[in-house]
Amino acid sequence: MSSSKHPVAQALEEALQNQSFDTLEELQAFAQAFMNQQNHQAPEEFHGLSPEQMHKVLHMPFDCPELVEFQDRVPLADCQDTPFFWLFAQLIEAIGEKGLKPTATGNLPRNLCRSLVPLYREKFSHMKHGWIGPINTEADFQELNTVRVVAELAGLIRKYKGKFILSQKCRNLLTKHEGAELYPFILKTSLRKYNWGYQDGHAEFAFIQHSALFSIYLLHKYGDTPRPIEFYSDAFLNAFPMILHEVPPSDYHFNEPAEVISRAYQLRVLDRFASFMGLAQLHYAPNPDSTSYMDKELVTVTKTPLLDQCWKF
Repeated sequence: MSSSKHPVAQALEEALQNQSFDTLEELQAFAQAFMNQQNHQAPEEFHGLSPEQMHKVLHMPFDCPELVEFQDRVPLADCQDTPFFWLFAQLIEAIGEKGLKPTATGNLPRNLCRSLVPLYREKFSHMKHGWIGPINTEADFQELNTVRVVAELAGLIRKYKGKFILSQKCRNLLTKHEGAELYPFILKTSLRKYNWGYQDGHAEFAFIQHSALFSIYLLHKYGDTPRPIEFYSDAFLNAFPMILHEVPPSDYHFNEPAEVISRAYQLRVLDRFASFMGLAQLHYAPNPDSTSYMDKELVTVTKTPLLDQCWKF
């Protein structure tokens, strides 16, 4: 029967077996030195990060400059053709100086949503799109809905006297440093305030978003070479297997908890965040060996130069 002890505690116990100490202070000093050494070693599943560094990745993603620095300025020219920012620019233009009247439910006008769909589809024809069927409400255009929600969370647009208007914050960011602070500000908002699981059909699994910097680190480390999308979801599961316990009993199409988490991770992290924000590209090809409609395509992932512009590891 395998031990139920934490691996580090088990290792400390084994190290103590071959030691003798004259005082309690010597024992404590040895244990402390051993733990410090363990915290600075990189387990294989952390891909080069020590436990101490992983702690900072999870709990201080924007405050660990010895590991990574988030860049507060990125030239507009380098991000304006990303899916998110392109839609955001269309939204800004539609609001303009006069404002934009929302629907009775507070959403963007249907005519605007419908007019942007073919333009967006043509410009980003290499991507998979999050709607099927006619566009009757903003929610039917999932990407534009995400942009509007994030823009409001960021305080870039707001409702005033029955219209969407651009906030003074948005106007300032557009003009200050030639707009270079705008995209990083939006990126931070998406990471910190927007719920990545919004209307995606999966359970909450908040840790997927909480550990976002680890996923960004993986893309930074491995993204130059096209790798199967499963490479990243498997790396996430190997690093954080405890998330499997969060899979609730339900009528999921997939019975295995690992499959459930992998699907949620691939959708939230690689598709609706990294690809949509222009940090990664997903490449699709037919999968001739698949007998499942869910696996009819082989998907590989590469990072874009924009990712390494935003995070300096």
